[in-house]
Amino acid sequence: MGYEAHLDGTVDAGNTVSVRPVAGEAAADQLQETVARLQAEQSDFIVAQLQHLRELAVLNRAADTLTLRRGRGQIIDNALREALTLGATPTGWFIELDGQREVAHVWTTGPCELAAGRLPEEAQELCTRVGSNPQPGCSITPTYDPTAEEAIYLAVPALTGQYLLGILVLRLSDVAAGTNSELQRLLLTLLHQTAAAVENASLFSAISRLLIDTVVTLALAVESRDPYTGGHVMRVTAYAVWLGQQAGLGAADVARLRLGAMLHDIGKIGVPDQILRKPAPLDKSEWQVMQTHAAMGRQMLSAIPQLKSIVPAVANHHESFDGRGYPDKLAGEAISLLARIVAIADTYDAMTTDRPYRKGMPHEAARAEIQRCAGRQFDPRLAELFAQVTPQDLAHTLADLETWRRSDMEGDGLELWQMLDLNRPRLV
Repeated sequence: MGYEAHLDGTVDAGNTVSVRPVAGEAAADQLQETVARLQAEQSDFIVAQLQHLRELAVLNRAADTLTLRRGRGQIIDNALREALTLGATPTGWFIELDGQREVAHVWTTGPCELAAGRLPEEAQELCTRVGSNPQPGCSITPTYDPTAEEAIYLAVPALTGQYLLGILVLRLSDVAAGTNSELQRLLLTLLHQTAAAVENASLFSAISRLLIDTVVTLALAVESRDPYTGGHVMRVTAYAVWLGQQAGLGAADVARLRLGAMLHDIGKIGVPDQILRKPAPLDKSEWQVMQTHAAMGRQMLSAIPQLKSIVPAVANHHESFDGRGYPDKLAGEAISLLARIVAIADTYDAMTTDRPYRKGMPHEAARAEIQRCAGRQFDPRLAELFAQVTPQDLAHTLADLETWRRSDMEGDGLELWQMLDLNRPRLV
């Protein structure tokens, strides 16, 4: 005996009707809908995570570049390129400001490169508004009509705590891109990193300038006591740098060599005037006093831990390759390479400079004398390299040194940072 179910809830005995297949189909449909919804959510989640990873990759790449590149121009150019990538636009500007919030430089890249200094009117107005009251946030053009093919501009200040580097302006495709909070957050992070990196670059530059000015002042103070060696410090430095470059020294070692050569005679501060300024050859006892300047230079510079790496160039530039020099009787490669280079540069300048009691040698004669003393007084490999130098080479190197003294130290900031002994672990 069976029962029939009715829609009104009553049941009749008789024919039996099974409702299980209908219920099973509904459950299957619901399950399919659930699976489809979960798949869509999973797909959206994966897309969002991939986008997030791409954005993090941009920020990480920017951070790495900011760490490696010290020059402000390189830092700003890199930041602009990364911002264009984040905004998915080929058009943008970075307006660098000076201390009075006036435009110092307009950076561009890509298709808008020719527009440097000529921002669209809407972008200029936006930039002026943001620059007059910089806040850690983003601004977009207040009006936008896509039917009129107008562009939307996004402005982002590059800020640290007390420092406004400038303003990034991007030309975007639509309002949704401009109001995207994730994009704005990433751009703010990128530009904060950029402003901090440029601020650090400025500090590098200031430290470099201070260090160079101090070293040059000390070197010239020593030289001013000896009227017969005018220009000696700069000539020796230029000749040493030329030889160091020919010997394959890297940038940091050239920076060490440059400072070591400038200070190679710093110990002469302790030599009495009657000996230092004597207009005649020194006698034996006077010569013994003069020789103390190398050890005295080491003692003076050893009191500055950050300059420890240049001390050997100062202390040992009078050592001989055969071990008969002073003050430590070092021989061969036990003598610092920088000291061996300074030894040749110092001797060459001494031989070619006029003194009251003798005439300076011609270039060819001095160069031949250095070759003759190779293996005894001088490193033979370095003497062979120096044999190739021409007066024109030395003149050009001296001119380059004078330019370097008067130029912005930004380019040398990294070299000096690598050169200074800061008691930190090195990878190599």
